[in-house]
Amino acid sequence: MRSRLRSLYRRLFPAPEEPLRGIFPADSNRSASGPGYALEPLLDAKIEQAMHQQHEYAALAAQHVIPGTRQLFQNLYVIDIALKTGVLNVYETGGAAGNWYHIINSYTGGVLQTWTIREQEALVKRIQHKNIPLPSGVSFVSERRAISSGEASKTLYMAQGVLQYLPDPLDELRWAFAQGFRFVYLTRTPVLKHGAVPFAAMQRHLLGDHAPGIVSPAQERLSVEIPLTLVPEALLFQTCPENYTVVFKTVESDDGRVKHTEPPVFFHDIGVLFKKTD
Repeated sequence: MRSRLRSLYRRLFPAPEEPLRGIFPADSNRSASGPGYALEPLLDAKIEQAMHQQHEYAALAAQHVIPGTRQLFQNLYVIDIALKTGVLNVYETGGAAGNWYHIINSYTGGVLQTWTIREQEALVKRIQHKNIPLPSGVSFVSERRAISSGEASKTLYMAQGVLQYLPDPLDELRWAFAQGFRFVYLTRTPVLKHGAVPFAAMQRHLLGDHAPGIVSPAQERLSVEIPLTLVPEALLFQTCPENYTVVFKTVESDDGRVKHTEPPVFFHDIGVLFKKTD
């Protein structure tokens, strides 16, 4: 019970949002793969976190209570924009175990037809192994596949705090644009403020950062090291093709600095919504 109360408190009263911490230049002499989501405790924590959120946010929505977090308001705003054009499907890259599906669905009254989550194979297999019941319209895939033009025209592509962890963030973004998704939405995406080429780095953090109050105290202190790629902000926007326009762009964090860099490398988190114009 205490862990559940602690989890709910942290969601309702989150700490001020900050740029990513514990980021160091990537060392070619060190493994670039890192344990990442391959850690079984992290996989189970992601699944357990989604289950907690499903019940917590459903209860809050039933009481007409919306936790005052910037991320939730921004995501609901994006969903509202998409729904006004008839978009009822979501394709989410890196959606964990369906965390944001449960949150958004709690506040939209089931208007979403489908929500496809593309995640690492290890997590998808873990969900299948645990026989997690999936709501109607929710599906998990572990590989990219071509999206039909008809399906894409009714779909919102979403990547929340995940683009930087992919081997080639710009390749993923080009793929999303090439599919012809009606909307392409990025959030919690750290980008370099200056420079012309991507910067490889390692992020060191604790397992408890992923699922506070859900994993055991001993597991919360387990150190996790994950490779990431920071893309120059200007280069990210240059990837946008001519048939897409920017609906909004927001800076979501203060500036951060990659440790042990000289000259210093600065970054900040951004959110941006692109819309297909034809």
